[in-house]
Amino acid sequence: MRNKGVVIILTIIVTLLCIYYLSFTFVSRRVQQDAINYATDASGALNLAKKQTYLDSIWNLPVYNLFGIEYTYKQVKESELSQGLDLQGGMHLVLEVSPSEIIRGLSGDNQDPAFVAALQKAREQYKTSSANFADLFYNAFKESSGDRSLASLFVSTANRGRVNLADSDATVLAFLKEEIERAFDRSFTILKTRIDKFGTSQPNIQRLQGGGRIQVEIPGADNPQRVRKLLSGVARLEFWEVVEYNDTQLSQALMGINQLLVKEQNAAKASKPSQNSTEVKPATEAKKDSVQSALEQQLSQAASDTTNNGLDSLRNLNVSPLFALSNPGIPFLYAIKDTAEINRLMKREDVRTYMPRTIGWFWDVKPEPDLTPGVEDLRLNFVNLGRSGKPLLGGEVINDARLDYDQYARPAVSMTMNATGSRTWAKVTAAAATKSPQGRIAIVLDNYVYTAPTVQGEIPNGNSQITGSFELEEAKDLANVLKAGSLPAPTRIVEEAYVGPSLGQLAQNQGLISAAAGLGLVVIFMIIYYAKGGWVANIALLFNIFFILGILAQFNAALTLPGIAGIVLTMGMAVDANVLIYERIREELRHGKKLREAVKVGYEKAFSAIFDSNLTTFLTGMFLFIFGLGPLKGFAIVLMIGIGTSFFSAVYISRVIVEWMIRKGDEAKVSFETGISWSIGKDTYFDFISFRKRAYLFSSAFIIVGFILIAVQGLNLGVDFKGGRTYIVAFSQTVEATKMKSDLTESFENAGTEVKNYGGSNVMKVTTSYMVEDESEAADEKVKAAIIKGLESTTGKKYTENDRQLDDAHFTIPSTSKVGATIADDIKGSAYTAGALSILSIFLYILVRFRKWQFSTGAIVALIHDMLFTVSAFAIVRVFGFSLEIDQVFVAAILTIIGYSINDTVIIFDRIREYTNLGTSHERNRIFNSAITGTLSRTIVTSSTVLMVVIILLFFGGETLRGFSFAMVVGVIIGTYSSIFIATPLVVDFDKPADKPVIA
Repeated sequence: MRNKGVVIILTIIVTLLCIYYLSFTFVSRRVQQDAINYATDASGALNLAKKQTYLDSIWNLPVYNLFGIEYTYKQVKESELSQGLDLQGGMHLVLEVSPSEIIRGLSGDNQDPAFVAALQKAREQYKTSSANFADLFYNAFKESSGDRSLASLFVSTANRGRVNLADSDATVLAFLKEEIERAFDRSFTILKTRIDKFGTSQPNIQRLQGGGRIQVEIPGADNPQRVRKLLSGVARLEFWEVVEYNDTQLSQALMGINQLLVKEQNAAKASKPSQNSTEVKPATEAKKDSVQSALEQQLSQAASDTTNNGLDSLRNLNVSPLFALSNPGIPFLYAIKDTAEINRLMKREDVRTYMPRTIGWFWDVKPEPDLTPGVEDLRLNFVNLGRSGKPLLGGEVINDARLDYDQYARPAVSMTMNATGSRTWAKVTAAAATKSPQGRIAIVLDNYVYTAPTVQGEIPNGNSQITGSFELEEAKDLANVLKAGSLPAPTRIVEEAYVGPSLGQLAQNQGLISAAAGLGLVVIFMIIYYAKGGWVANIALLFNIFFILGILAQFNAALTLPGIAGIVLTMGMAVDANVLIYERIREELRHGKKLREAVKVGYEKAFSAIFDSNLTTFLTGMFLFIFGLGPLKGFAIVLMIGIGTSFFSAVYISRVIVEWMIRKGDEAKVSFETGISWSIGKDTYFDFISFRKRAYLFSSAFIIVGFILIAVQGLNLGVDFKGGRTYIVAFSQTVEATKMKSDLTESFENAGTEVKNYGGSNVMKVTTSYMVEDESEAADEKVKAAIIKGLESTTGKKYTENDRQLDDAHFTIPSTSKVGATIADDIKGSAYTAGALSILSIFLYILVRFRKWQFSTGAIVALIHDMLFTVSAFAIVRVFGFSLEIDQVFVAAILTIIGYSINDTVIIFDRIREYTNLGTSHERNRIFNSAITGTLSRTIVTSSTVLMVVIILLFFGGETLRGFSFAMVVGVIIGTYSSIFIATPLVVDFDKPADKPVIA
C-alpha cells in the first residue's frame, strides 16, 4: 500500500483532535452533574433555578486544566458536543419578521385604498412565494394604481431626506428593501440580546436563509410562557440622564448600603464558631459545602485573605461586596460572574430603602473591552429617574439612525429626530453640556445600556452624531438599536416546539439503547460472517463512530435524536465498503491468488464502486442539509460526516490493519471467510433479467393500490406539512384514544383532530388544526386552554405543569409543538426541492461515470420507484391501523433510501462495466445477470446489516423515529429489489441491440 505512513499519521492526528474536543464534553457533563448535586435537596427533588444559578456562577471560572492551559466553563460549553433539545429538553422557536408592518410603518400608517389593497395582496402572495416582499407589494400597487408614483405613499417628515416626491419608483423600492433588511437585522440584534440575558447556558439564535425568519433554541427552558413573552415583547428604547458616582445623593446612599452590609457581615462572622473549636457537620451539610459555588468561595476568601486584587481584607477595611467585588481602578465595574450577587444585594428591600426613588440602575449590555485581562467586566450605571420615573425621551422620536464616520474616519452613528424630539433633545443636551464635568446620556434598550456618550454641547436641530471607540459591527448594532423605537419590526412565532426534561431524558435513553443494540448486532454479524476480517471491519467501524462524534464536537454541532438515527444508520452502511472489499478479496482467492496479492487487488478493484456509491449518497445528504429545516439539518450533518469517515476508515485504516496482520503472522491465520459466508458466497448463476416483466407488474400494481388508497383516505400528514399544533399528553394510567378524540373534537369546535398512542397506552399525541391560521400567542393560549378543558372533562383528572406531580389525579403535557401554515408550505417546498435536486445530481453523475443515458435513466426510474413504493406502503399499512405520519423525518428517510438504493445500483453497474471491458461475453443478458450474481453476496450482507439496525430503530428508537424507521425498513428491502429487478433490467430494455453494451 502506497502512502501508508500518511494514513497512519493522519489517523493519529484526527484521533488526537477528536480526543481533545470530546474531552470538553466529558468535563461539561461532570460540571453539570455537580450542579445537579448542588441543586438536589434531601428528598431528591431538583431545583432547576438553583442548578442554573450554580452554572451561571462558574460561567467565567476555570473548570478544566489541560496541560497547564485553563479553560472556563464558558469555553468548555463552546467546545463540547452539545445535545439537541429533543435529548435534553428545552424550547425551539422560529420567529418571522413582518415586512408588511415595516412598509406600513414607513408609510406613516397610510390609509390610501390602493396602498391598503396592495399590501393585503402582497401578504397573500408572500405566503406561497419566495419573491422579495417589496417586489410583490410594488407589483400589486402598480396593478391597482396605474401611473401613481411609489414616492407619493412614503413622503413624510419622518422620511425627510430619504424619500422625495421626485424620486423614481426604483429609488423608493430600493429604499423599502434596505429598510426591511435593516429591520431584520434590528430584530435579530434585539432578540439575540434578550436571549443572551435569558439565564440559560448555550442559547442559540440564527437567521434562516431565504426570508426574515429567526430561529431560536433555548436548552433547558422550562417556562414556555416566559420565553414567548420575552421574545414577542415590543422593544423599549429610552434615553436617561446618567448620575455620576461622585453625585452627593448617590454617594450617601451607597455609603449607607455599605454600612448595612458590613454590619450584617460582621454579625454573621461573630455567630460562627471559632476556628479552634471542633464541629461535626451532618452529611447533608457537608455535601452542600463541597459543591459551594465559586462565587461563595471567593467571598469567603475575600473575607479572610490579607490581599484581594489590591483591596485589603473586607474585615479590616469594613468593605462590603458592593465595593470589594468592583474593579480596583474603575468604580462599579464587576466581573460577569459577580453580577448575580450584586443584583441580589441591590434588589433587597432593606438595601432599596437607602436608594433615593429618583435614582435607578441598569447594567451595560456587553462587557467592557480588555479592562481586566482574562476577565469580562460589566458596568453598573446609575440614572436619574426624576419625580415621574419617565425617561427623557423615548425611541418613538427618532426618525432615522445609520452607520456613519467621524472626522477621523472612525465608525460612528448619525441620528435624526422628529420635531417634538428635537425640541426636547435641545433642552436635554443644553442642560447636560453645562454640567461640570459634562453630563452623559444613557441609551437604554430593554433595560440594558448600549452606550452612554458625553454631551459636548447643545444639539438644537435633532441631528446628532454618536462617536467613540466603536468597531464597525458595534456601530451597526447601535444604529439598529436606535431605530427600534421609531420603526418597530413586529415578530410572530410561526413554529414552536417545547420538550420537557422528562421527555428529553426518555428520548436520550431510547437513542442510546438503539445505538448500543445496533452496534452490538453489527459487530457480532461481521465476526460470524468474515472471521478475522470481521474484527478488522469492527475496528474500522469503531474508528468511524469515534471520528463522527469528535468531528461533531469540533464543529460545535448538537447531537439530536435524528442525528443518533444517522449514526445508527451509518453503522449499517459503514460496513458496506468493507463487505465490497472482502467479497473482492474472496473472489481473487477463489481464482487462485495468494492472500497478499488478493488483498492488494481486492482493495483496488473495490475502490471505484465504493467511491461512486459514497459520493451519490453524499449528494443526497448535501441537498438535505442545504434545503432541510430543523431536525433534518442535524441528520444530514451526521450522514455527510459519516460517509466521509466511513470511507476513510474502511478503505485506508482497515487496509493498514489487514496488511499489518499479514506481515506480522502466518497468512493462513488471516481469514475472510467462515462456513456461513462460504455457503452464501459460492459461484452461482441465475437469470434475474427474465423476471423483469413480472417485477414491473408487481411494482406497478402495488403503487397503483397505494395511490388509490391515498386518493380515498389521504396521507397522515404531520404538522410539519399541514400546519397545526401538537401536544404530547402523559397520564399515570391507560386512557382510551377514541373517546378522547370525540371529546376533544368538540372542544376544538369540530376542527380536524387526531388522537393516537405515543409509545404507550398512557401517553397520547393530540394533533389539531384548530385556529391553524392564527399564529398569535393569544391563539396558542386559547388552544391549550381548550385541550386542557377537554381532557379534564373526558378523564376527570386535573392538569399540572409539574411532570413530577403526575399521578392518578393529574395529567401533564410534557411536549408541545406548533407549525404555522406558511412555514408548513415552506417545509413542503424545501422537501420537494431537496428530492428533485438529489435525483437530478445523481442522474448527471451516473451519466458522466457510465457514459450512457440508459444507465442514468434506469437508475433514476428505480429511485422514483422506491420513493413511490415507500409512500404507497405508508398508505397501505394505514388501512390495517398502523398509521404513521409523513413529516420532515420521513423526508430524511426518503432521501436516505435514495442514497442506499443508488449504492446498490451503482455497484451492479460498476460490475457490468468491468465484465463488458473484459470482453468474455457479448450476450447482454448474460453480462447483466453475471454482474448481479457477482455482487449478490455483498448485497445480501449489506442489506442484512442495514436491515438489522433499522429494525432496532423501529422497536427501540421511540415514537419520534417510528415513521423514519418503518420507511427505512421498506426502503432497504425495496432498494435492494429495485437494483436487481428494476434498474438493471431497464438498462437492458432501453439499450438497443445495435448499441455496444457500454463504453469504458
